[in-house]
Amino acid sequence: MPAGYCVEYPRPPESWERHLYKSTDGGASWTLAATGIAYPNILSIAVDPADSDLVLAGSGCGGVFRSCDAGASWSHFSTGLELLCVWDVAVHPLDDETLYAGVSSVEALGCDHDAGMFVSHDGGLSWLPRNDGLFFQPSFHTSAVGVALCDQETILAPNRGWNLFKSTDEGLNWEWRGGPHGLGSYWLTDLAIDPQNHATAYVSVAGFEPDYPDVYKTEDCGETWQPIASYLIWMEFNCVTVDPTDSQTLYAGSGWEGVWKTTDGGGAWACTGAEILNTRVWEIVVNAEDPQTVFAADGDWNGTGIYISDNGGDSWRLYNDGLLDLSVYALAHDVQPPSLGDDYPPRLYAGTRTGGVYRRTADTPWVPINEALQAEAVHALTLGSPGSAVYGRVLYAGTDAGVYRRVPAGDLDGDGDVDLSDLATLLGHYGMSAGASYADGDIDGDNDVDLADLAALLGAYGVG
Repeated sequence: MPAGYCVEYPRPPESWERHLYKSTDGGASWTLAATGIAYPNILSIAVDPADSDLVLAGSGCGGVFRSCDAGASWSHFSTGLELLCVWDVAVHPLDDETLYAGVSSVEALGCDHDAGMFVSHDGGLSWLPRNDGLFFQPSFHTSAVGVALCDQETILAPNRGWNLFKSTDEGLNWEWRGGPHGLGSYWLTDLAIDPQNHATAYVSVAGFEPDYPDVYKTEDCGETWQPIASYLIWMEFNCVTVDPTDSQTLYAGSGWEGVWKTTDGGGAWACTGAEILNTRVWEIVVNAEDPQTVFAADGDWNGTGIYISDNGGDSWRLYNDGLLDLSVYALAHDVQPPSLGDDYPPRLYAGTRTGGVYRRTADTPWVPINEALQAEAVHALTLGSPGSAVYGRVLYAGTDAGVYRRVPAGDLDGDGDVDLSDLATLLGHYGMSAGASYADGDIDGDNDVDLADLAALLGAYGVG
């Protein structure tokens, strides 16, 4: 009889530890199977279907652990990234292999790590800490990360608890840019860098008081800041977004008081359509091809899902067909590369609290895309630069179990590009029955690998 595994869910507040157990008799008896797991907060388990001795366990504090002996012993399997609750991921605008991750402790889950910053120079395969000059307390965390190409390349990292930090040497050293630099609020929730002028950026504030500023702006790459929105609401602002086609248009999502919008760079703000009031707006993205199309996510634990506006926020409607987890923390929108015209439909990605990552293409329903994702809670979704990828961009997910990477649909060999080697791989799959599922070859997003995918990939090379 094959072995089975389960996680013991405790009764807080006595304990938050979730221990891993194993049964070899169909569940009649169970034994602890946690030797070598340093952080006993197991959130997920996966057994290799081809080798039952190979088991992976995702921990809420310690990342991924691997067992090669059916759970008898475990080793850590998260190279370099020890602080595992990842709140945001930033991709370098000029180097798709360089990533920055803002992380925190998970104090409620029993973790004793401090918050911090990590960098990867190999597309997320390995990570190094970058914490010199940062100071935190265990309950604080880096809420957002952004790379600005100013006169000096600058990394900005707002924080929930200690304001904002700035680095001009790829994160090797950090400087505090708090009160003396104009940022009087300490609990910062999000960062938006103007894509047309990187010296300009915005941060949103969780003030919880009507006399706190709601949004701050910098025009000198984070050196000084000034409030551009104050006294708008009683509750917090959770996110801020710049329209990628118009630097004067910004959106800010609040807790329970809707989405706010300015069209003059923050001089005047107005609450958008009433349909989205009484939601905890956690993320907003604007369609770069059609900026009147705006998406907003409700990140409350009892959330209502995703909203769409077709008129720049004047009105909203739910956009949840097929979405099973309605608590949504993150959104990312991938529009077609210019070389493809209408051949590549835009894709919207959603990171959820318990359901991983979902994808929606055009008017098709949402579908989960969680192959190999050993995490439930997804706090951040970030797209890589278009680069040479023909069909879509690399998607990074910041989770409670580290950073995960999904290569573009069509990148069958996983090298980050869609090229002739992928064409050869796809041609080789046509010993498979028509419509057979093969996720990385599903180029047109219809959940099947079929002749339409082959035609699409051939068409990208001017063939057929």
